[in-house]
Amino acid sequence: KRVGDDFEGSTKRPTLESSTVELRCLIPASSVGSIIGKAGAVVKQLKEETGCQIGIGEFVKGIDERVLSVTGGSAGVQQVVFRILNKLESERLASPQAETMEATKLKMLVPSTHVGPIIGKA
Repeated sequence: KRVGDDFEGSTKRPTLESSTVELRCLIPASSVGSIIGKAGAVVKQLKEETGCQIGIGEFVKGIDERVLSVTGGSAGVQQVVFRILNKLESERLASPQAETMEATKLKMLVPSTHVGPIIGKA
């Protein structure tokens, strides 16, 4: 019997498109309000349009970043991250200090067990 033979009663192996993925990254705490939106409108819209679950970690005093967690199909997760990055970059460019500000960065949180394949080690 092959791994994946019992995937949801199918003999097909799971694919990236059919799998649920979770991406966790750090976002600036100062941008959380605009990502959530007034009364949660932005996150609600993202959830409805992509079918993803979106969570933002609690505020921790003295820490200037929060954990963003996006779970869903790979295409939906990609869309959520792309739209959030666009929002962060638009905010940065709209700032009067845009020319002196650092470029928008995404810091992914990767389990140690997944680092090898990402950097190319077998």
